[in-house]
Amino acid sequence: MARSRFIAIYGPDPHSTLSIARSFSPRVEKHLTGSVLFPVSRRYQEQACDRLLQISIQAKPLHFGLASTRTVAILAARLKPGSRVPERQTSQFIRLFATEQLFALHPFTAEASEILRRWGIHKIGQLADLPRAQLVARMGREGLQLQRLAQGKDLKPFAPLPEPIRFVVTEDLQWDIEDLERLTFLFRKLLEKLCRELENHGLSTDQLDLTLGLRGRKYYRQSISLAFPMRNSKVLLSLLRLKIQSTSPGAPIYRVELEARPSRP
Repeated sequence: MARSRFIAIYGPDPHSTLSIARSFSPRVEKHLTGSVLFPVSRRYQEQACDRLLQISIQAKPLHFGLASTRTVAILAARLKPGSRVPERQTSQFIRLFATEQLFALHPFTAEASEILRRWGIHKIGQLADLPRAQLVARMGREGLQLQRLAQGKDLKPFAPLPEPIRFVVTEDLQWDIEDLERLTFLFRKLLEKLCRELENHGLSTDQLDLTLGLRGRKYYRQSISLAFPMRNSKVLLSLLRLKIQSTSPGAPIYRVELEARPSRP
């Protein structure tokens, strides 16, 4: 089976960058550089990069890089944004970058940087070509780690973040609902359950998403952005009623789903 490749992205807003990465894959990794990485299949890689480019142009400033290793993907995103590094050029791509760029990828000591400076090793390619035995003899484990990075390799396996908890409540109805009062009664029950779950996790919500399944294979979707995080079911119920009154679903409802985006109170 062909291995996945990696896309590294970073932008001015860490929360937004993480959300964008999760829109591509539930398996994401945060790196100490501030980059967020996710795996992508070879079949989908070009489409994913094109979509990231559109996000960067139309919505949010975003730098990204595609490569076969996370090391090269991060360096591509940071130093040559938008690069799509062919697999056969994984190590070649980074050879002309300064060795100091490697020190952003791992907590190396200042002593290691000083040793490379004294040796006249200023480019990643120079470090990659040094005899390994000599490097390890002079610099120990740090020398070996630096050379692995200089060769475009990763120091650790991909370690995705735990998938975020979703706060979702649903109700599949035995009989369709068409009037606001019956719908309000159902909303009250679901919101009380949703707010209890948020409270159990010490969280509030700053956005409430509503999805209604309508007869005729249609869906009604609305989002309510809150001025501040809360978990007050009565206030949320009032906001939902106002939303429904202003934009009627226009068809019988057979399913209700509410999702609260978690936020710290």
